[in-house]
Amino acid sequence: MVMATNVVLNQVAALFVFAIIGYILAKANIVNKAHSKILSVLGVYVFMPAKFFKTFAANFTPHYISTKYVYWIISLIILFLLVLISKQAAKLFSKDKYERNVFQYTITIPNFGYMGYVLAEAIYGSSVLTNVMMLGLPISVYTNTEGYRMLTGTGGFSLKKIFNPMFVATVVGCIWGYFGLQIPELAHTVLDSASGCAGAVSMLLMGIVIAEYKLFSVITDFRVYITVLIRLFVVPGLVGGVLFVVMPFLGFSAESTRELVRYSLMIFAMPCGLNTIVFPKLVGKDCKLGAGFALISVAASLISIPFWLSIWG
Repeated sequence: MVMATNVVLNQVAALFVFAIIGYILAKANIVNKAHSKILSVLGVYVFMPAKFFKTFAANFTPHYISTKYVYWIISLIILFLLVLISKQAAKLFSKDKYERNVFQYTITIPNFGYMGYVLAEAIYGSSVLTNVMMLGLPISVYTNTEGYRMLTGTGGFSLKKIFNPMFVATVVGCIWGYFGLQIPELAHTVLDSASGCAGAVSMLLMGIVIAEYKLFSVITDFRVYITVLIRLFVVPGLVGGVLFVVMPFLGFSAESTRELVRYSLMIFAMPCGLNTIVFPKLVGKDCKLGAGFALISVAASLISIPFWLSIWG
């Protein structure tokens, strides 16, 4: 438990350092809004696609699919329930359609890519990380399709928004992994370097975006605190509780159920996703609400993640 808490503290502190750097650079007028747009483009078109391709090319194998496909079913059911709940909850926070999309996305999608996967590997090892990634696959697809559409526009279904760089990278990565294709050493090095930049760039962007507003206005929106409370405490408690009750009826042993809850913790107990900043910035939309979610939830996760680890970790 002590080691897990230290890993959480170190990871969150590292993220905060990049956010502070971005904030200082913006306040000192070393960077501006144009630079934040560049960071967003790099994240969406280079760093995040590299991360998704690398992940699925390495893990999406026929053997693994045949033994772990049940994780997809469980993940899809949880995702479906969270979408229903978040859609209704979002209506209570705002009448503005785009703001409701941001609230809905925030409650539904956590920061499992930049924090959850890192924590899973650091605390439990690479074998558990693979299982967590398998559980997170349907959520990744939802994030890069419907999530991308929600945060970049208020229109309806659009193939252009569905087939974005991250979704394409996910599909290509799945095909690559399924057929066991080898990644050349140079390409592997490039993917490692690019995917390693995703979290840092997103936090730099968060700091720059926050600097565009008065900090007081970002941290005093009461809706942000209520949403963060839902994201960090209500959702993980709901997901874990349902799994503990339902999985034994589906033939899962007590130990298998606990393992599944542990994997889900590395996804659904994470802070608010950074895409509420990255995606809107790409198309010039207001990121103030998303910046508040990211800032407050990352800070609050210093308490919430160790809390859930002490119960289910």
